[in-house]
Amino acid sequence: MLLASLFAVQAAAQVAGSEAAAREAFERGRVFYDSGEFTQAAESFEEAHRLSGRDALLYNVYLAHRDANQQEQAALALRTYLQKIPNLENRAQLEARLHALEQGLERERQERAAQATQQSAPPATVAPSVEHEPIAEPGRSRRFIAGIALASVGGAMALSSLATGLLARSRQNELERECDAAKVCDDRLESTADSGKRLARTTDALLFGGVALAATGAVLLVLDLRAGSEAKVQARKLDPRLGAMCSGRGCSASASVRF
Repeated sequence: MLLASLFAVQAAAQVAGSEAAAREAFERGRVFYDSGEFTQAAESFEEAHRLSGRDALLYNVYLAHRDANQQEQAALALRTYLQKIPNLENRAQLEARLHALEQGLERERQERAAQATQQSAPPATVAPSVEHEPIAEPGRSRRFIAGIALASVGGAMALSSLATGLLARSRQNELERECDAAKVCDDRLESTADSGKRLARTTDALLFGGVALAATGAVLLVLDLRAGSEAKVQARKLDPRLGAMCSGRGCSASASVRF
């Protein structure tokens, strides 16, 4: 009986000593917190919790780690506090804080992982650039280019003359249908007759001018081919001259090349 009493007295003394040490650690943590020394405050609050076993002190641990910008320790303390004390009036608010903390920590972990991956990746090898000498394309003389251009323009003009000739013929057929046997036409057909005459003159100009241009281009091409085969003969400067004239009686065109 006496031995049991001695054990009870020792246990009470130990509890009292732990309570006193816990209270002292708590007061020390509060002084650190008020002074802005949040890391030391968190350590003192953790010591007070360990000595006293009071889970309410975990909230003080959370606040100290939060203000010390130690987010992982703050999230751990708040999570443990919510697990140990289920009945809290502001539980929803604290759970929202914990959720925000965990999201921020997850983003930081992803960023660190991405940075580590970039740093560990081997540098991309750049293939050495090889300079190639430009490939010389066969040159074309001005005479050849002028011949191609004149022949192309002349061909286009000749083809256009076919269209205008068809239109002129259409106007002529219309006049023949509308006029009587005496070849007397109504005054309202005067515009049709004028249009037919203009189309006829345009047809002559396009046809003769196109043929002249095409012929000049052909001459230039032949001379260019001859000059290419005779490497020792210096090509002379050409001076092609073109002319076209239209009058009430029709159109004419001329072309000449001076060497």
